Amino acid sequence: MSSAYSTEPVTDGKVLLETTVGDIEVELWSKQAPLACRNFITLVLRAVFDNTIFERILSGFIVQHSGNVAAEGPPLKAEPHPRIKFNHRGQV
Repeated sequence: MSSAYSTEPVTDGKVLLETTVGDIEVELWSKQAPLACRNFITLVLRAVFDNTIFERILSGFIVQHSGNVAAEGPPLKAEPHPRIKFNHRGQV
Protein backbone atom coordinates (compact mmCIF):
# COMPACT_ATOMS: atom_id res chain seq x y z
CA MET A 1 0.00 0.00 0.00
CA SER A 2 1.26 3.47 -0.85
CA SER A 3 2.22 5.94 1.86
CA ALA A 4 0.09 8.51 -0.02
CA TYR A 5 -3.05 7.03 1.50
CA SER A 6 -4.25 8.82 4.60
CA THR A 7 -4.43 6.77 7.76
CA GLU A 8 -6.24 9.55 9.61
CA PRO A 9 -9.89 9.06 10.53
CA VAL A 10 -12.56 11.11 8.82
CA THR A 11 -13.35 14.40 10.55
CA ASP A 12 -16.79 14.90 12.08
CA GLY A 13 -17.28 18.65 11.94
CA LYS A 14 -15.84 22.01 10.93
CA VAL A 15 -15.55 25.50 12.35
CA LEU A 16 -15.01 28.50 10.07
CA LEU A 17 -12.98 31.33 11.61
CA GLU A 18 -13.29 34.57 9.65
CA THR A 19 -10.13 36.68 9.94
CA THR A 20 -8.69 39.80 8.37
CA VAL A 21 -6.09 37.63 6.62
CA GLY A 22 -8.68 35.20 5.22
CA ASP A 23 -10.92 32.44 6.44
CA ILE A 24 -9.52 29.53 8.43
CA GLU A 25 -11.47 26.29 8.27
CA VAL A 26 -10.79 24.03 11.26
CA GLU A 27 -11.78 20.38 10.89
CA LEU A 28 -12.68 18.55 14.09
CA TRP A 29 -12.09 14.95 15.14
CA SER A 30 -14.88 14.91 17.70
CA LYS A 31 -14.91 11.11 18.09
CA GLN A 32 -11.15 10.88 18.65
CA ALA A 33 -10.72 14.04 20.78
CA PRO A 34 -14.13 14.88 22.24
CA LEU A 35 -12.91 17.07 25.12
CA ALA A 36 -10.60 19.18 22.96
CA CYS A 37 -13.35 19.67 20.35
CA ARG A 38 -15.92 20.58 22.97
CA ASN A 39 -13.53 23.08 24.59
CA PHE A 40 -12.67 24.64 21.22
CA ILE A 41 -16.33 24.98 20.21
CA THR A 42 -17.13 26.46 23.63
CA LEU A 43 -14.45 29.12 23.10
CA VAL A 44 -15.77 29.87 19.61
CA LEU A 45 -19.36 30.22 20.89
CA ARG A 46 -18.18 32.51 23.71
CA ALA A 47 -16.59 34.74 21.01
CA VAL A 48 -13.15 34.39 22.62
CA PHE A 49 -11.50 34.60 19.21
CA ASP A 50 -13.44 37.70 18.08
CA ASN A 51 -11.17 40.68 17.36
CA THR A 52 -8.09 38.59 18.03
CA ILE A 53 -4.84 40.16 16.88
CA PHE A 54 -2.42 37.84 15.14
CA GLU A 55 1.11 38.62 16.23
CA ARG A 56 2.89 36.41 13.74
CA ILE A 57 1.97 35.58 10.15
CA LEU A 58 4.27 33.52 7.96
CA SER A 59 2.59 33.33 4.55
CA GLY A 60 1.65 29.78 3.59
CA PHE A 61 2.86 28.40 6.90
CA ILE A 62 1.51 29.74 10.20
CA VAL A 63 -0.78 32.31 11.76
CA GLN A 64 -0.08 32.75 15.46
CA HIS A 65 -2.44 34.33 17.98
CA SER A 66 -1.12 36.15 21.03
CA GLY A 67 -4.04 35.93 23.47
CA ASN A 68 -4.42 33.78 26.55
CA VAL A 69 -7.26 31.53 25.43
CA ALA A 70 -6.73 29.07 28.29
CA ALA A 71 -7.82 31.73 30.80
CA GLU A 72 -11.14 32.13 28.95
CA GLY A 73 -12.36 28.57 29.01
CA PRO A 74 -12.03 25.11 30.45
CA PRO A 75 -8.54 23.68 30.94
CA LEU A 76 -7.12 22.09 27.81
CA LYS A 77 -5.74 18.56 28.02
CA ALA A 78 -3.96 16.61 25.34
CA GLU A 79 -5.96 13.77 23.81
CA PRO A 80 -3.42 11.88 21.73
CA HIS A 81 -4.76 9.43 19.16
CA PRO A 82 -2.53 6.98 17.27
CA ARG A 83 -4.15 7.71 13.88
CA ILE A 84 -3.92 11.52 14.07
CA LYS A 85 -0.53 12.90 13.06
CA PHE A 86 0.20 16.61 12.80
CA ASN A 87 2.13 16.35 9.58
CA HIS A 88 0.45 18.55 6.98
CA ARG A 89 -0.84 22.04 6.42
CA GLY A 90 -4.04 23.18 8.06
CA GLN A 91 -3.96 21.09 11.21
CA VAL A 92 -4.55 22.58 14.62
